[in-house]
Amino acid sequence: MSIPKIKTNLIVVGSANLDLIAYTPTTLPSPGQTILGDQFKTFPGGKGANQAIAAARLCLGYKSHTNVHMICKVGNDAYGEQLLTNFDKDGVKYEDAMSRQDNAKSDVDISGLHTGIASITVDKKGENTIVVIPGSNHALTVDEVETKIQAIVEQHSDAKSIIMTQLEIQHDVALAAMKVGKELGALTILNPAPTNAGSLIHQDFYKFVDIIIPNETELQSLISEGGVEDQSEEAMAIELLNRGIEKAVIVTLGEKGACVVERMNGGERPRVTSISAPAGVNTRQDDVIDTVGAGDSFCGSFAVYLSTGLDIPNAAMNACGVAGLSVCKKGAQSSYPTIDQLPDCLRVHLDVNLSPRKVENSRSEKIPTLTFVTGNKKKLEEVQKILSTDGMIPSFQLTNEKIDLPELQGDPIEIAQEKCRL
Repeated sequence: MSIPKIKTNLIVVGSANLDLIAYTPTTLPSPGQTILGDQFKTFPGGKGANQAIAAARLCLGYKSHTNVHMICKVGNDAYGEQLLTNFDKDGVKYEDAMSRQDNAKSDVDISGLHTGIASITVDKKGENTIVVIPGSNHALTVDEVETKIQAIVEQHSDAKSIIMTQLEIQHDVALAAMKVGKELGALTILNPAPTNAGSLIHQDFYKFVDIIIPNETELQSLISEGGVEDQSEEAMAIELLNRGIEKAVIVTLGEKGACVVERMNGGERPRVTSISAPAGVNTRQDDVIDTVGAGDSFCGSFAVYLSTGLDIPNAAMNACGVAGLSVCKKGAQSSYPTIDQLPDCLRVHLDVNLSPRKVENSRSEKIPTLTFVTGNKKKLEEVQKILSTDGMIPSFQLTNEKIDLPELQGDPIEIAQEKCRL
């Protein structure tokens, strides 16, 4: 059987760190408090590298439609060598930079600074605190990024390109990645993390970004920059669209899934869709071990699913499923599933040999979506639990969309019919 190959370059511009993780059997320490931990581990990390690895894991071992490229800067030390070796293992494309310092042809450069470090503490519930020391990540320059993105796009001119960045590198470098991406006709994705009150982003970002993916905290920080506060997630996401985001705002909500706010054609009101993992992904809160890197897992896998031709809500729904699996293992990159570790409902749109029924689904543009017109996300969660069947591909995906309808009085059936008509 031959599955058509859609050529896509996913170019990730961002940080590569080594994560130093302390696990505590109780809670996270309060300011001034010392507690005893029970485990210490080191893992490759950094938001950029995490997203590249998460994407590459979904392509590894198959004739994938997506090539994953990483543009970053590591130190000339053992940590840097470990990160580059890890890229090799997972199929992330770059030229060996260990002996090519300052070579513009290499996607990964060696800096005189130390490799970036992230000091992470994880409690018994999987919650975490993180302190990042950027090191060599902040030595990556605008000129290097512009030159390397252009070289990759020109070398693979027969493929479409997606460029994704974050804010663990210098902001002007991340902005340059988005700007040159738009100039070259690529789809641009910004994960504005870390973002906080002391780390404001330039307003120019918005006009060069197609899709922005903040979490709840980052969304609030972005909105508070303009003096706007105390709004719903939907209202804040619409505010970001109004600032110039071209296509969509996706707010990741942890175990609650994500909220997708899309710009519509013709000046229509933005479409708001609340989503969670497909019904075939069976994870419970009790399964959560470590949430480090879950947002990066979402971003990387979202880009891959989007490259297959899925629309934004369906790509985000599948990404919720992949991120949900990642929190069931320790570490960031070490927790990201490979394509053969995914349940069938998450493999169906990837280039994998499936059974006849699954292949039939994989050839379709997307799994049909059943949309509940309600603002009550709990109702959607209850329906998903009822219909979830382990190991089966659902015949449709469940989403909800909040639509403003007038209050109606009278017979319940007549009210329901009138609302359907509206």
